[in-house]
Amino acid sequence: MIISIIVAYHKENKLIGFDNKLPWHISDDLKRFKKLTTGHFVVFGRNTFESLPNFNRFISEGIHPLKNRKIIILSNNKQKYLNRNKCLDLYFVDSLDQAITLAKEQGESELFMAGGSKVYQHAIDRANKIYLTEVHSEIVIASSTISVSSNAEEITNKVFFPEYDLSKWKVTSEEIFEGYTFKTLERIF
Repeated sequence: MIISIIVAYHKENKLIGFDNKLPWHISDDLKRFKKLTTGHFVVFGRNTFESLPNFNRFISEGIHPLKNRKIIILSNNKQKYLNRNKCLDLYFVDSLDQAITLAKEQGESELFMAGGSKVYQHAIDRANKIYLTEVHSEIVIASSTISVSSNAEEITNKVFFPEYDLSKWKVTSEEIFEGYTFKTLERIF
């Protein structure tokens, strides 16, 4: 089974989020995420899971937050969801090892790690592939533009992608757009 990380981070400092939100809205990135992950297991940490746009509908109506995907939530606080988990294809586990085992037992071909930073930190040494959206424009937050390099301190509750050794990865695909680049990286063995 392929273990893949799917992430969007800022090129300068690897910022992936703030205040439990994405720092940008890139429609093509969201479409790419959907295209790549549909039909697969996707692993989220609890905070990232709770930041999904349809999370409130999951809580109130039992609506699955991401159609046509099986979600694994890494959390030590599963009790919170026991009575609310009406959705099929939603699993709660305590560790990355349990998530990988569950996906393998279900016959998964490619398991996606979708954040947050703790999930990425645990997965980076086990991943075979990284689907990266590298953001290289300024970040727009609440209709103000913040330069990541000069005013990063203005952003509160920042979350970053963990450091990793780029020499262990090769870029196998790259598409450059205005403000961002899609890259696929594969581990060099």
